[in-house]
Amino acid sequence: MRGISVGKPREPSVLGMIILSTLVGLAFSSNVDKWGILMALLGVFINIITFDSTMNSLRTRKYSNWVFLMIINAVPYLVGLIYWKAGIMVPYVVAATILFSHVLLVHRLDWRSPANYIWGASIPVLPGIFVPALSGGSLTWKAWTAWFLLSIYAMSTAAYVETRLAYRKTNPVIPLAVLAPSVVSLIRAPCLIIALLEPFIKVLSNIRGRRVVAGVEEIKRMGRIETLRLYIFAFLMVIILKIMY
Repeated sequence: MRGISVGKPREPSVLGMIILSTLVGLAFSSNVDKWGILMALLGVFINIITFDSTMNSLRTRKYSNWVFLMIINAVPYLVGLIYWKAGIMVPYVVAATILFSHVLLVHRLDWRSPANYIWGASIPVLPGIFVPALSGGSLTWKAWTAWFLLSIYAMSTAAYVETRLAYRKTNPVIPLAVLAPSVVSLIRAPCLIIALLEPFIKVLSNIRGRRVVAGVEEIKRMGRIETLRLYIFAFLMVIILKIMY
């Protein structure tokens, strides 16, 4: 079909988030099945090589291309659903809700709007629930918690970046509002406060004194810093959940 190409995502941060969430999902996979993990990794591979085309088809409203690409992406997951039966239905419903909410946002708003960027940041993290679901046929509370926190962190970071761009007028309180639900994780795993301190300090500092960036190099540098912060957060989160609970 016209306008469809395959290859790694143009944005290194997107590829990094997909791989990171896959590794985190594997870290919390239980009762790993060889066929299940094969389907999971195949699904992630297809996601990676079609990510840009899928998103671009949606943004340019080439819905026939988008539907075709979504069907291709869904094949390993549909096979997994047949393989595991109803055991992985809940994560599928959660993922479908996120994806179609993003479709509605893109349809109703300019795809370049802050709301689309913020909500869309959760999509590259979806392997965090798909991988453990397909690999072992179920999700433990640790897998759910890890995916939830990665999603919240990714979205709050997207909101934080939006507030720092000179050509945006995004309220600096929004990153805090996006990050706030993460405190729910402390009910079951209070030691996660160690990992959550950094993002809360970051967004609170931004409220006190917003530092804008304008130049291309400045924006790229900020992107690299935020990607590194995400990796450090994920590492701390995995260590805490693995060792302390």
